[in-house]
Amino acid sequence: MKKLAIDIKDNYAVVVAGGDFKPEFIKIDFGETDFTPSDENDNAPPPCLFDMGNTRIAELYKEAGQVVLSTPMRFSLVKSLSIDQAGIDSYSDDFLRWEAFQQLPEELGQFIFGFKKLGESYDNKYGNYLYYAAPQEFMENLLNFASPDPENKPVLGSEALGLLNIINTATDNKGFCAAISIEQDGASVVISRDGVFLKARFIQGEKPELGDEIMYYILSQASEDVKPGILICGDLNQIDTIGVVDWADMLVIPDSLKPLIMPGVGGPGPFTAAAGLILNNQ
Repeated sequence: MKKLAIDIKDNYAVVVAGGDFKPEFIKIDFGETDFTPSDENDNAPPPCLFDMGNTRIAELYKEAGQVVLSTPMRFSLVKSLSIDQAGIDSYSDDFLRWEAFQQLPEELGQFIFGFKKLGESYDNKYGNYLYYAAPQEFMENLLNFASPDPENKPVLGSEALGLLNIINTATDNKGFCAAISIEQDGASVVISRDGVFLKARFIQGEKPELGDEIMYYILSQASEDVKPGILICGDLNQIDTIGVVDWADMLVIPDSLKPLIMPGVGGPGPFTAAAGLILNNQ
C-alpha cells in the first residue's frame, strides 16, 4: 500500500511517503502570516498546507492508499491502557469509546481520541493499547489544514506511535530506550522497554531545565543499573536546549531504516515521527 504521513509543528510541516511509494521527504516552512487573511473583511477559506506552493504533496496525497496525520504530543494526552478483551469481544468499538471517556471526564470538553493495539497479556485476557486524545476543535482545524479534500481527510495516528515504531525498529525491540523529539520550547519523549510502550509525554521548558526534566522523566522508569538508549530527533537546530546527555547511550538510525528516512533530506531529524507512522500497519 502507498502510504503518506504528515507531521505539523509550530513553523513547519513534513510529509513522508513510503510503503509502495519510492520514499520521498518534503519539508514546508511557514510562519504566522500564512494563517492571516490579506483582508480582514474577506471570506477567504481557511489556510491549507496544500496551498503553500508545493504541488508534489498534492500528487502524493491523491495517489496514497492511506494518509496519516500525526496527532502532536504537545497537545494530547498519551498513555498505556490494559483493556479487558471480553468487553471488546462483547461490545466492540462501543467498549473502547467507554474506556476513552473514563480517561477524560466530559466536563473537560470535547476530545478526539484513538487507540492502537500493541499486544496482549500472556493469558490473552487483556489487550495492551496506546491511547491518545486531543481537543476536538484543535484536531478538526489541523485535519482541515492537512487535507486538500474535505471529503477525504487523513486518519489520525499519534506522534507517540511514530516515535515508538522507530525506536523499537532501531533496537529490534530490545532494551530500555527512549525517543526525544525536540521542538522550539520543549520535547516529545516516548519510552519503551523490550518493545513494550511504557510512557509518553511532551515536556515543555528551556535550557538547562529542559534537559534535566527529560533526564528525570526517563530515568524514573529505569532500574538503577540500566543505562537507557536514546534516539534524539526532531528539530536538531534546537539540540542545545537539552544539554549534554551523558547519562544515556546514543542510538542511531540503523542501516535497515536509512532507505526509509535518509535520502536527500539532510538528516532524518524532523522526519522521524512521520516515518514511524508509515511503518507497519496503522
